[in-house]
Amino acid sequence: MLSRILILIMVLVATSYSEEQWNFSGTVINGYSIATNDGTAGVNLPGFKNPYAVGVAGDGRVWAGAYYSRRLENTVGLPDLDRYPDLWYEINGIDTTEVWNIPIWVFDPSDGSIDTIRFMHFTDGTQDTLFSHRGMARSHDGNMIVATKESVYKVNYQTYEAIAQWTAPEESQPLQSLTCDADGFVYTMSLWGGNMYILDPDDLSEYAQFATAIPSISRGSAVSADGNDLYVGLWNEGGAFYYHSDFGPDGNYSLVDTVGQEVIASGTVLWDPSGYLWLSSVIDQDNKMWSFDPSNNYAVVDSTSFSYPGPADTTIFGYPAPEFIQCPRDGAFNLTGDKMYLADFYGYTIKEFQRQNGVLVTFLANTCGVPDTLHEYSTVQIRGNLVQLGNWTYESQAFMGNLGGDYW
Repeated sequence: MLSRILILIMVLVATSYSEEQWNFSGTVINGYSIATNDGTAGVNLPGFKNPYAVGVAGDGRVWAGAYYSRRLENTVGLPDLDRYPDLWYEINGIDTTEVWNIPIWVFDPSDGSIDTIRFMHFTDGTQDTLFSHRGMARSHDGNMIVATKESVYKVNYQTYEAIAQWTAPEESQPLQSLTCDADGFVYTMSLWGGNMYILDPDDLSEYAQFATAIPSISRGSAVSADGNDLYVGLWNEGGAFYYHSDFGPDGNYSLVDTVGQEVIASGTVLWDPSGYLWLSSVIDQDNKMWSFDPSNNYAVVDSTSFSYPGPADTTIFGYPAPEFIQCPRDGAFNLTGDKMYLADFYGYTIKEFQRQNGVLVTFLANTCGVPDTLHEYSTVQIRGNLVQLGNWTYESQAFMGNLGGDYW
């Protein structure tokens, strides 16, 4: 049973400043009507499932890629498939179609349209067929960096033409989700750890590399804008390894610390425009994206979550409602930094979150007047009417950490 403790606040630290809060605002890509318990979420890309990559291009359009191919009941009314009949086949020869090619989809927020990029077309007339995606990022020039299991492509966000390609050494395949700094350098490595490869912003040639100490699986990395701070997610151990170089890709990266270990099974690693580090958990039923402040000893400052009022399994197929974050595999921010897009692997959706300004208030609480029953999952109630609290309600989030003894 959860403890309910009323804490008498002995000392109040007047630490209060403008802070970000993120609220769910909708799904921009949804593959299945059964992904919602009431059928209200519109399906705009039939058969879309298991998204593994999302990014925002220089024109604000949202790019997305999936791990698995689409599976459809039929191809009627799907002109993109009718154009390429060799890319799909009927299962059991009846009414189900498997699309073995896995394209890039480009969602336009201005009109809701979706473009399909099935092949990487190069200037010399050659082309690559796209398969399983592993991550996306926007380069310094607005073009898109796209990772599949084996290769990294730089793609013109206006013409969809492939500008450059880098293929990972066999021992570094499959790739994990990649990241870019403000100068366009690309950081990528294997899902199984090993060397971190730093690629040239223009032609994706290998610029530098260094050995990481990843003990098992890493699904993603994030780099600060200046390229000095690099975070590599830890799947089994939780949190992320923090590497630092005084001179970014021109210097030597060394392992500094392990941060964010509050996050179990870190699946997505992001660096947001405000300079916060985001890590996703794929174990809990909510609070799936956690935000940490590197300038404040990586204190938790925010999270994106959905406490769906009902069981996670809301349909006969077990797909969660779009409002319920199931398993983030990649994320991206729009050009103004006020929208976050998450690729929800088991939610079969690309979700959008809107940033809202709020207030973060830090309390110093002395709990010496209550029994030693404050622990993880305890319910804490703090009362007060300070002006700094703003619109602070029972739904506001609270994070408590022990400072030693009775002080929290």
